[in-house]
Amino acid sequence: MQRSKVVTALPVELREQLDQKLITGSFSDYRGLEAWLGEQGFRISRGSLQRYGSAFERRMKTISIATKQAHALAEAAPDREGAMTDALVRLVQEKIFGVLVEAEGIEDGQLTRIARAIADLGRATISQKKWAEEMRERLEKQKRAANEKIEGIKRTGGLSDEAYEAMRALLLDIDPTVTNEQQSDSRHTGYLR
Repeated sequence: MQRSKVVTALPVELREQLDQKLITGSFSDYRGLEAWLGEQGFRISRGSLQRYGSAFERRMKTISIATKQAHALAEAAPDREGAMTDALVRLVQEKIFGVLVEAEGIEDGQLTRIARAIADLGRATISQKKWAEEMRERLEKQKRAANEKIEGIKRTGGLSDEAYEAMRALLLDIDPTVTNEQQSDSRHTGYLR
């Protein structure tokens, strides 16, 4: 596949300005963009600009749709365990790897941004996993403390065996990733929705 003249001929900063002009101009006025680039010292035909603009607009629409779908999915099914984040990080890593494999003449600025994106993804993944582990440890610590308090109350004769077992089951069944309604349903049906 032949690379766009816009991509190969324009410096990164000028291409970013062109992208911004395409967005603010609703992907129109290619004649004006051709003249503007001529003033900047670059001759790129209106046809090349239109092809680049069309591809760029498709990418923007795809990103917009994916963003809306991700928000809808996050609202419909909150991801407390971070599985969606893991999948997204893997997808982005795969895309970045594909860019690196296909790129013949990556400019230093682009390579720096790609390297920074990879490093940021790595840090985000580590932070998310660390946070999830800290939450699990905190929950277990709270459950142990609650269990010890209940056992202390039972030993002093303040609870019947039935009350002790009911409170213990309730406290040790706490899961911060499940809503109260889901926990209530699980007690009646025997499984979480």
